[in-house]
Formats: sequence, structure tokens, C-alpha cells
Amino acid sequence: MKSKIAVRAAARLGQELVSSNSRLMVAKNDPAAAVRESVATLRALEECAARLPLDELREAQSRRDAMAVQRIVRIALFG
Repeated sequence: MKSKIAVRAAARLGQELVSSNSRLMVAKNDPAAAVRESVATLRALEECAARLPLDELREAQSRRDAMAVQRIVRIALFG
């Protein structure tokens, strides 16, 4: 059931509401733009992953040192 508040808010924005697993969402996404954005995000994540020092990570993982793994990842991704 759509709430009156959600219906009024969507109407003010000139949008329609669609139901998604019992949640109300505004139907406004351009599917092609959504795919382009998803691909750009995945490429950026791949670039981040390429900066990870895998040998250091494997060594820390072999010691089961979660804090070292976290530190290695943080330094590689954020400096």
C-alpha cells in the first residue's frame, strides 16, 4: 500500500512510484545510465584492487593477522 505522503512527494517531483519488495521507490533511473555508472564503479574498484600488495596480504593472512590485513588495505587504498 502506498502511503499518502509518498504519493504526494512523488507527485511534487513529477515522478511515479513503483513497488520493489514492499518498498516504494521513485521510478526515474535511465537503465543505460545505470549500467554505465555500474561499469565505471567496477573499473574504479579494479584499479583500487590492483594497488593492493598481494604478497604482503598473503603473508598477513597466513599469520591470521586481521589488523595487519586491514592496515595494508587502508594504506594501499587511502595512503
